[in-house]
Amino acid sequence: MIKKTGIQLAAKSVPTQDTFLILEDVGIKAVEVYTDEFQLNRSDIINVCHDFNFDYAVHAPNDVYAPEKTFNLAKSIKAKLVVTHDIYWEDEWPEIIQHSRESGIPLVIENVDGAFTFQKVLRRYNLKRCLDFEHIINASVIKIVGG
Repeated sequence: MIKKTGIQLAAKSVPTQDTFLILEDVGIKAVEVYTDEFQLNRSDIINVCHDFNFDYAVHAPNDVYAPEKTFNLAKSIKAKLVVTHDIYWEDEWPEIIQHSRESGIPLVIENVDGAFTFQKVLRRYNLKRCLDFEHIINASVIKIVGG
């Protein structure tokens, strides 16, 4: 039997009213909410997301370790998953996984440079991967331009 899988096209964006209006106008149905330390501390971020009927994912910040704030945001906007990179120290993963399990929001690891660079984290915590074409395109451009 063939297992049916789906691909969800999403736009990654800082959550602003103006940007979300544009995404809505062009027919985007899903948004990966970009976060960093500043975005996680914005008081209006949840209200902006609630004003739109997108399927949401939250991209965990790369500039700060903030699993509690990240999963609180994801829960508040009813995100279907949290996306992250394999940038954490070994002793940080258990807390991140705990927040994912307690919130019921799946955590997926986003590709950066190769198919197997984060395989041990996927296997250890039974996580899934997220295919991000932005990283593939950027890597291709760097190889072409940079040699």
